[in-house]
Amino acid sequence: MKMKYWIPVGMLALPAMVHAEEKPAVQTQEVRASIVDEVKEISGAHDAQVQEVYKKIRSERDRSKRSEIFKEMPDPVGPSTNLLDLAKKDLRVDGVEQALSWVSAKGSPQQRKEAAELLMKAYPESKGFERYINIHCHNQLGLGVEALREVVAGVKEPGTLAFAKYALANQLLMASERNRALDDEQKAASRKEGVEILEKLGADGQIKEHSPKVAKQIESRLFKVKHLSIGSEAPDIVGVDQDGEAFKLSDYRGKVVLIDFWGHW
Repeated sequence: MKMKYWIPVGMLALPAMVHAEEKPAVQTQEVRASIVDEVKEISGAHDAQVQEVYKKIRSERDRSKRSEIFKEMPDPVGPSTNLLDLAKKDLRVDGVEQALSWVSAKGSPQQRKEAAELLMKAYPESKGFERYINIHCHNQLGLGVEALREVVAGVKEPGTLAFAKYALANQLLMASERNRALDDEQKAASRKEGVEILEKLGADGQIKEHSPKVAKQIESRLFKVKHLSIGSEAPDIVGVDQDGEAFKLSDYRGKVVLIDFWGHW
């Protein structure tokens, strides 16, 4: 008796077909080499509009009309948002430093701070970051104390480091004067640290060599802290009274003195 065998050829081929269908498709992702052109287009368009407004203002002699023309100034928030979005996709792409520098100088206060934090993270030696620190070291729009401590710890370029230390000292001094959340002991400690940083910077000869502008700012700030802040000893004043007699403010030490500053134009 002969036996016939039926081989299910279709069934044998099925697993291979299923395997082929399950093989994932290879997806390619475009890697950006540069965003320089996009940055130039976005920032350039805004800057050109600003220049046009200033051109109108300069050509108008009527002061009230100038004020009206100034209202045409374009809002930098939109371009800053676009530049931040571009930069945050990849901080190491060519053009990101320029984008963040632009935003740190022209965006809203919050955008400037965000751009500065990104510059600090990716480009701590950037001139844009240095410029941001210099602009905002005297106000509370800038980086806070802890962020500036990170900058001081990580930056090596002398100019940027000097700006960062100066900004840190200012933030500490402002905290001692204005931060109501600090008690008297904390305010005193903050003021002491700020003064010590300024004194060390003032004694650093390299600061004058690399950053003479910062050196002058340090000298001025230190004088104000030591002599013009509340509770400090006032600088001596030398003058002549109404009878022509010379006198000094220190002659009245220990007495109540009212100084009346006045002028006329």
